[in-house]
Amino acid sequence: MNQRGPGEHVDELISASLSGNLDDAERRLLIDHLADCERCRETLAAFTAERRYLSGLRQAPVPRDLAARVRAGIESGRFAAVPWWRRPSRLLVGGAMVATAAAAVLVGVLISTNLRPPVASSNSPLPFGSATLSASATSSAAASGTPAPSQSAAPLAAQPVGYLVLTRVSATDPSKGSRLQIVAPATNQAIVTITTPSAQNPISGGILHASLSPDGRWVAFVSRVGAKGTAAVWAARLSDGVTVSLGEGAESANPFYDQLAWSADGSVLAYTLISGPDAAGPSDVWLFRPSSSDVRQLTASGSAVAASFEPGITGGNAQLWVSVASASGPTSYRLAIPTASGTSPEKIQPATAATATVSGAFLPLLAPDGRSAIVWHGQMAKGAGWQFQRGGMPYLVTGADPASLKLSDMGQPLFPSLTLAQGDGFGSAAIAWSAGSDGFVVWNTAWTGVPQAAGFPDHQRIYLGHVRTRELIGPNQALDAKDVTGTVAAIQDVKLAPDGLHLAITVARPLAGDLSAPAADLIIVKREYGTTPDGVSSLGAAGSWNGPGLYPSVGTP
Repeated sequence: MNQRGPGEHVDELISASLSGNLDDAERRLLIDHLADCERCRETLAAFTAERRYLSGLRQAPVPRDLAARVRAGIESGRFAAVPWWRRPSRLLVGGAMVATAAAAVLVGVLISTNLRPPVASSNSPLPFGSATLSASATSSAAASGTPAPSQSAAPLAAQPVGYLVLTRVSATDPSKGSRLQIVAPATNQAIVTITTPSAQNPISGGILHASLSPDGRWVAFVSRVGAKGTAAVWAARLSDGVTVSLGEGAESANPFYDQLAWSADGSVLAYTLISGPDAAGPSDVWLFRPSSSDVRQLTASGSAVAASFEPGITGGNAQLWVSVASASGPTSYRLAIPTASGTSPEKIQPATAATATVSGAFLPLLAPDGRSAIVWHGQMAKGAGWQFQRGGMPYLVTGADPASLKLSDMGQPLFPSLTLAQGDGFGSAAIAWSAGSDGFVVWNTAWTGVPQAAGFPDHQRIYLGHVRTRELIGPNQALDAKDVTGTVAAIQDVKLAPDGLHLAITVARPLAGDLSAPAADLIIVKREYGTTPDGVSSLGAAGSWNGPGLYPSVGTP
């Protein structure tokens, strides 16, 4: 295929990737183009948003004369030498068929868009290794109790583009250490083996959280440090597996401290570290710049946590929201973070450096498109870290566009069906957005109020909602109870695919003994509704730590 000039788009490549008609050069061209072309990324985002709606369209019947028309076209040979994506569109019949074909483009793009490591030249090979993994598939039982038929593994578009796998080098000798790799489900191959700065600082504990940078070049992740009760934050470069240590702090069961927030251009990572030997220690926000491997402390308040970045870059600055917890009420601050290396603020008081302040708001999590946010309100107290003591509740705030989104608005309670007595609420909960900005997922809910009907909210269940249909969280938004089976130590991490319907759930399993290797299952769930059971499959080999999953960042303006 001919090379393109500046400003040209690759619509035909996006379409062709669906049927596997791209050669290696065309596939690389598509991947590189998507990295730099906002228009084509917006096309992908549009298909992401429409996929959910198109799934409910009536299927158009096949025209009775279709076979004769196709046969006549073949016999004429008119388009024999023309690739299918350049042929006239009149062979596509029916509006619903056209819409279905358009939605299917997303599948090809996500298959083509592997984790894109930076390469020195177009001839530089990716650092592929080998990985042993299995893909199994089951289905949770239907609500009626009728056994559901077994299903195949989730389609590649629904699977993560990669996931972390931690494996003991020797099953019988823990002293030989562990190997950490990132595996691509599309190829069942390791993209890269991750190495630490020194042999004295290995990664051997479970991987608690992970986040892929928007440019696909880095993965930030948090690993448990043995039995010390601490957690280490890392950033791994996907081109060669070289890892930068971003600090170590107390491990907390409180999800408010778990955010790994990337700026829209991938130039800055914001995260939270808890100082001291336990989770009650002071917390502050830190920054990492991949371009210079610069690591520095941003805040010096002792009770600050990283929340999320606003979409886009304004005047050379990424806009980061951080929150400061207090018994008198939390406050969230917007801080301007320069994207250029060597210009980061350091050890600041958020109140004095903020470009915007929202009193009473905690941990504003903005959707990637900037049109929605989930914000906490309530009275906080400090125990093993800061959490809500009375009236803790997440609220959904929306705007017509990012400029009209007002975090100071209370919005709607994310759990509108709860019957609240005075002071009832959540101590904490984990919440994450889909890259498509429609779906959001809630898990590890710590409900402190009076018991509700049917055991809702349930700390052991995962809840899925959607913004565009105003599907807020109630008992019916819980995933099927049988999606996650076996003995569960923790729902460690949940990622939501861009379509807002597929989830990658990292389920930590109990340790078999003090010297046993940490183990986790990575479960892929396709959310279904009504009496249809959720589709369930898994990635990774039993006995290893599989997860978290990594989905690409799409849908940002």
